[in-house]
Amino acid sequence: MKIIPLILLSLILLSGCAHNFSQGKNGLDIIDGKTTKADILKLLGKPYITYKTPGMRIVSGDKVHILHGPSEVWTYVNFIPNFPDITQHKSLRIVFNENGYVLKHAVSGETLAKEHSLN
Repeated sequence: MKIIPLILLSLILLSGCAHNFSQGKNGLDIIDGKTTKADILKLLGKPYITYKTPGMRIVSGDKVHILHGPSEVWTYVNFIPNFPDITQHKSLRIVFNENGYVLKHAVSGETLAKEHSLN
């Protein structure tokens, strides 16, 4: 009887919103300069974290050099359980320009192993 709650808990954890953050077939179809915020919301839903950057410019005498304009950054994160003691963490970071188009995006991931003590 104790196995039924364990199975239900496993199904709930595994049915979370895990996304395939890889590009190409069966992955994400994000194209820098063409994909919009609305496209991303439809594809992935609400982001985990959002923040805005003011941009950067350099003033030298009477000359102003703009390195990059203001942008908005959205981050999506998922945790994929692999084994009882290892979890894979992947994140997708999307930078939008002032017009709401994807300026650039990147996927990063790492494997997190739980520490065990033999007490």
